[in-house]
Amino acid sequence: MSDIVLDNSDSRRYLSMQKMQPFKRVTHDEIDYCPYGLYRALLTPVHRRLRDHDNNNLLKRTRSIFSFHLKDSYYIFKSELIHFKLLKVLELRHNEIDNFPVQILSLIWLRYLSFRSRSWQLNIPPEICRLWNLQTFIVHGPMLSVITFPEEIWGLMQLRHLKLPRIYLPDCPSGSVDKGRHMDFSNLQTISYLSSRCCTKEVIMGIQNVKKLRIRRDATSSGPLNNLVHLHQLETLNFTDSLSGLLPASAKAFPSTLKKLKLKETGLSWSYLDIIAELPDLEVLKLMDNACLGNEWYPNVRGFTRLKVLLIKHNDLKYWKATDDNFPVLERLMIRSCYYLKEIPIEFAEIHTLQLIELRRARKQPCGCSYLLSIEEIISLHKKVSYIEAFLKNSEKQISSYGAMTDLEVRIKGFANAAEDKIEFGLREAMMAEDETRRGKAHEELCESLQQVAKDIDRVQ
Repeated sequence: MSDIVLDNSDSRRYLSMQKMQPFKRVTHDEIDYCPYGLYRALLTPVHRRLRDHDNNNLLKRTRSIFSFHLKDSYYIFKSELIHFKLLKVLELRHNEIDNFPVQILSLIWLRYLSFRSRSWQLNIPPEICRLWNLQTFIVHGPMLSVITFPEEIWGLMQLRHLKLPRIYLPDCPSGSVDKGRHMDFSNLQTISYLSSRCCTKEVIMGIQNVKKLRIRRDATSSGPLNNLVHLHQLETLNFTDSLSGLLPASAKAFPSTLKKLKLKETGLSWSYLDIIAELPDLEVLKLMDNACLGNEWYPNVRGFTRLKVLLIKHNDLKYWKATDDNFPVLERLMIRSCYYLKEIPIEFAEIHTLQLIELRRARKQPCGCSYLLSIEEIISLHKKVSYIEAFLKNSEKQISSYGAMTDLEVRIKGFANAAEDKIEFGLREAMMAEDETRRGKAHEELCESLQQVAKDIDRVQ
């Protein structure tokens, strides 16, 4: 394929009348000097044989167009879309529009469509069904904008990816989920953001093969979203906006295939996560921007049996008590912008699968260090102590056979007991400190103790 630039800076401002020039790389300054923007078109090999006067044929054979610039280029360009008869890709994300461009409806071979809307209310015309080859439909725009589809949208049976700020889908035209369905999105893989109001059984059954779904709350929604259980292929689920009272009251109402769950601004209680913990295949959980309200999280169940990644970001969590049984196979723990969190549960050091603890923009101690330091060191120490414990157990077996310990074995056993007492004392002092100053001092002393113990273990090993 060849690349060309369509430069509509000619005074007549008509793309179809302009000479196509070979595509060349341009700098940002050069783009700014172009008053009506630039477009790149991807052409078929036939274009190489075309002469200048074959410009109209060249337009017809263009397969893909990507916009380069903002300003008013779209208003000039949209009237010329009719000339691109065989267009398959139209990327106009840098061009803001007020209404759906009806000129696009003539591009029946279009597979990919993307544009930006600056309107708070965008209605998709019924003629959208003409784009029967469409596979990806993306609209960028204000987060609270409302994009309403007609019933004819269900005729786009090749659709695979539907991404908009908020989607209002009508029920399937078949009328009843118990009758034979004539149209649905059987090929749909991604949909975001679907309004919670549209999570009816009719709509859910029409998208039941979707693998990635994002849902945004609508003020008129009522009742729990129990219809999600019918999404037997769903692997990734995102909830955005306050959904307290709308989420299912039981883990059985969630799709059993769910692997990734993201909660953002949902305003749930921390106790609700006991339900999430029961999801059998959940591997990734992201709690972002006050996903849960309150400052205490005390998991009550032995759950998250397959959870590998846990992200907590921008939450008011202060007290977190958990054991290794609550997260038995956790590999990555990421804490970001949780300024009130006192400490990460020390029991996390017992999670043998844990590979990373990442702490960003967390509360600092008076000593200037964060809790991340001690947790990482404790995990490292845990591995080293495990090695020593294995060594001592082997020594005990030898003692039962030979009746005595060597001087080295006696030294190691004495050291292990002293190290255990030192760590236990440091932890107790850090947790029982009455104010921030004493807690910070105790934490600093604990850090020093851990570092010393680590050095001693290295010498023994």
